[in-house]
Amino acid sequence: KEIDYGHRGTHVTTVASKALTASFYGRPPRYAYFNGCSNGGRQALMEVQRYPDDYDGVVVGAPWNFQSHSNAGFVWNAQALSAPGAAIPPAKLPFVTAAALTACDGDDGLVDGVIADPPSCAFDPTTLLCAGEETNACLTAPQLAALRAIYEGPANPRTGERIFPGFAVGAEAGWAGLVTNLSASGLGNGYFANLVYEDPLWDYRTFDFDVGMAYADWKVGALGNAIDPDLSEARKRGVKIIQYHGWNEQTLQPAYSPEYYETVVAATKSLKKTQKFYRLYMVPGMTHCYFGPGATSFGGVGQQIPPARDPLHD
Repeated sequence: KEIDYGHRGTHVTTVASKALTASFYGRPPRYAYFNGCSNGGRQALMEVQRYPDDYDGVVVGAPWNFQSHSNAGFVWNAQALSAPGAAIPPAKLPFVTAAALTACDGDDGLVDGVIADPPSCAFDPTTLLCAGEETNACLTAPQLAALRAIYEGPANPRTGERIFPGFAVGAEAGWAGLVTNLSASGLGNGYFANLVYEDPLWDYRTFDFDVGMAYADWKVGALGNAIDPDLSEARKRGVKIIQYHGWNEQTLQPAYSPEYYETVVAATKSLKKTQKFYRLYMVPGMTHCYFGPGATSFGGVGQQIPPARDPLHD
């Protein structure tokens, strides 16, 4: 089951679908495309990495492709928010976003309610610290520490090495689920409890970000992580890859998408060669897969492409 979930299931389904198509129409499909977001984005990258013959083009949306480390980030956030006095009420989140927008919305020359490039935002969250009585327009010191932890993402406490990026500045208004569910939104707690430790009573508060990460990577990362930067077989076949990720993500940390893309560029040894078959689009204002104060979808989701066009191979 773990192997099927990790990568084999999508491949087997693809092979069967092609056989059914060929049987029904009397000929195999000319082109095969895959479009998925979230875990579907991970599946798209897994197909390209492990089974490059399956598809001619894939659309990779907000991929959950570094599962073990991304989920460690959920556990990290839950630990930070469950510290004494650190819980951030959802009512405070719009205030945090407003302060971030005041600091960085105009950096791109347009004040439009969206931060175009959150990593370059010079927002100082210490300006949010309550000067007196706590209100919904300030953060206490423990709440501020939790906010910083969510921005920074998990790190190894013994070596200081970063494990995964945090969430982006300017997206806080969408974090209601993140700050209210201290079981790590079910993703972190359920993932480690059911897949890593196979113990339904496992508690996220006990996770060790040193030895625990090594175990998680060994136990399930080899099956579930789609982080291999060597896409040479897909590139030789002429496979085209379009990846997108919204900066206002509230579910999967967006900054890992450009990090993974850079590993592919390094493996390909050329940005120009990489861009001929693989493009990444970071979408300002988009939340998880769809919606948000910025773009609400990528690439005209739901629009029918006329049969005569083949946009990925034009």
